[in-house]
Amino acid sequence: MRTGLLLLAALAAALQGCASPPTRVDRPAALAEADYRLDLQAGASAPVEVVLELRFPHGTPAEVRLSFARRYAFVSPDAPLLAAAPVFTDARGRPLAAEALDPFTWRLRQPPQRFTVRYAVRLDHRDLPGVAGRDEYEQPYLRAGHGLLSTAVLLLLPELGPLACRLRLELPPGWAPTPVWPEVDGWLVPPTPLAARNDLLPVGRWESDSFEAAGFVGAVHYAPGQRLRIGASAAVLGEVARQLIDWMGAPPAPRFGFLSPQVDGRGAGGSPKSTTMSLFLGDDALPRARGFLAHLGAHEFFHLWGRKDVPAPDEMRWFEEGVTDWMAHRAALEVGGIGLEDLHRELGRARRAVAAAAGSGLSLAEAGGPAFFEGGDAYQLCYSGGLLVGTWMDRELTRAGAGGLIAFLREWKRAGGPGTEAPLPGLERLLDSFAARAGGSAAAELRALLTAPFGADQADACTSAGPLPPQ
Repeated sequence: MRTGLLLLAALAAALQGCASPPTRVDRPAALAEADYRLDLQAGASAPVEVVLELRFPHGTPAEVRLSFARRYAFVSPDAPLLAAAPVFTDARGRPLAAEALDPFTWRLRQPPQRFTVRYAVRLDHRDLPGVAGRDEYEQPYLRAGHGLLSTAVLLLLPELGPLACRLRLELPPGWAPTPVWPEVDGWLVPPTPLAARNDLLPVGRWESDSFEAAGFVGAVHYAPGQRLRIGASAAVLGEVARQLIDWMGAPPAPRFGFLSPQVDGRGAGGSPKSTTMSLFLGDDALPRARGFLAHLGAHEFFHLWGRKDVPAPDEMRWFEEGVTDWMAHRAALEVGGIGLEDLHRELGRARRAVAAAAGSGLSLAEAGGPAFFEGGDAYQLCYSGGLLVGTWMDRELTRAGAGGLIAFLREWKRAGGPGTEAPLPGLERLLDSFAARAGGSAAAELRALLTAPFGADQADACTSAGPLPPQ
């Protein structure tokens, strides 16, 4: 999830497609209409002034709560970085008494049918402790000529729905938004409700390329200078996207954007949002840019088959990250982004990482809890241990004649499959599904791998027979 070949983050989402021929769909009327005006004209050193006009076209609720996203990135602040706290006023400009319930949430009792909220947000998130060299690529910023905006950081959203939401950006002269959202009459319209909660919007001088796969259109957007750095290798993003769509049987979304922001870091990293993902390669990674981008893009793209609106249980983080990494290596191997020797080298690195983290005494199921976001042993166990267990699962499923782990994941992630339930299924459901395909004995061994402290012996058990060659 983060810096390095395996360090990539988890969170993505599907966009709503359009059927052909057109079919009438009855949608519930919006209970609230939110118009946001974001003023970025003051430039890079000034906060973003935000004016929200909220309306209730079908009657007002007894109360309304508005909140910022609590976690939008691997490193998130303990409170929104506000330069000016929200001020609530009615249609005549008279103040309204809103109660701050916590640093992220405000409550307004008996709201009028229409009211306004004004606040200002600093975009110095890259200065937060722990961000430098690790998490810049998914943090918003403004620089001379361009910027990267985060809806999670900027939008104070009402906690009710259905919600109709629009954004109007007041930009410096010569700036324009890069088209990742639809634009209607000068307003940007989030393609999904989740996109308003957590997505990235590039503005200013970005360059773009595009590619197509079966039922899918992808775009690669480059901040100034990034196309020159990685553009020659970025075509591999389309290759791994096509490979994953072929394996999974259908695209996870009709459109998606891959963003390459300006980052001063080493290694590689990426993080999927709702309709975009942010990814970067440090200068040290450029000699192997194709391999890094193949693995990185495949990892983040595969997350799109998950459910971002319902987070996975902590006990499944090894699966959502480590097994996703297994899939990413397999896709990168298939398109020639990496070689078989690279895969063996990565499995060796994972075994060493697990041995170093074994002193924590954590099982893989335990490692996905809050300690995961502190990095260290829990983080390494989820990624490296999950990769090794994915290798073991693939071998056992193949031996059982069940088509290997790719077939298992295709069933688990398909529309209507276990991974689309709300709430997402946990460890027991996974073990039941695995037992049905690989047998009860293999499922019992998998349970032991996941629930006992995971160390060098468990890592050796996962790779003792070596990985099977690509299918």
